Amino acid sequence: MKLKFYQTTVINPYRNLAVERYFVDHIDGDEYIIYFWKNKDTIVIGRNQYAYDQFSASAVERDGIKIARRRSGGGAVYHDENNLNFSFIMNTAVFDKNSGYDIIMTALKSIGIPVEKSGRNDLTADGRKFSGNAFLTKGNIYCHHGTILIKTDTERMEEYLNVPKEKLENKGVKSVKSRVVNLTELDGEISAEGIMHAVWVAAESYFGESASIINEDYFDTSEIDAEEKAFGDATYLFGERLSGYQKAAARIDGIGGIEAFFKRDGDTVTEIKIFTDSMTVEDTAAAERVIKGKSLEELKGIAEEGGFLGSVAGILKLKVES
Repeated sequence: MKLKFYQTTVINPYRNLAVERYFVDHIDGDEYIIYFWKNKDTIVIGRNQYAYDQFSASAVERDGIKIARRRSGGGAVYHDENNLNFSFIMNTAVFDKNSGYDIIMTALKSIGIPVEKSGRNDLTADGRKFSGNAFLTKGNIYCHHGTILIKTDTERMEEYLNVPKEKLENKGVKSVKSRVVNLTELDGEISAEGIMHAVWVAAESYFGESASIINEDYFDTSEIDAEEKAFGDATYLFGERLSGYQKAAARIDGIGGIEAFFKRDGDTVTEIKIFTDSMTVEDTAAAERVIKGKSLEELKGIAEEGGFLGSVAGILKLKVES
């Protein structure tokens, strides 16, 4: 195997996501890449979220906060330069996709952070979240990426993010700020450099291999330039602002939040747009194609099937009946 590290000093979210995408597209089968990056004052939303519901537009515009959209699922997060982002990119035909969690947890425990895995995708310390994680796949290529809050401004995080009340209640907290913890609250000496070194040591121990550093000749700059432009494209970032739609929304255990914007003629759905912070749903358009044109009676049958599609049908049925 070839264990490789890459750390960037770039703080542009579109460039950083483009580099990650490049790794996913070009990694060799026996490579295992660990990538560290930071963004400056950015809200990053999940691939299937309705952008306009995720943040306070007035606060974001006032403070010049960038909006980025990643290609993995999950919910919106806030990044500043006191948050460290990591990506583990691997071939799952060769490597265990849980290896990223194992390495991160071993590394943090080695520097005195009592880390635990919690819920769908969180890492916690002292009972509070310091790391949210998400995942994307391309064939056998798997990318596990996440955040590590070191000394992030949680006051700004709370001001910018629109977190559904139901999500906070599900976590047993009243605010975003009360749910998260900066690692410097637990250890005032902790640093991004110390965490990265601990991950390096943990990864070498995990695989029994020496790591090497990726240098700039690894990349095709023109391809990354094109990806950066695509990640910064306004249509990709925001999509269509919906008007004239009814909305049905709920949080479903094991799936996450679902928002369904729809139009109907009587009890038949004539238009449907589906959004979710689910970690696993990749193709909401497929669900839209199934639901469009269905009557209330047909929605009842789909709802009984369960899963993501059944959940969408179920919340629509309740809304149409109300």
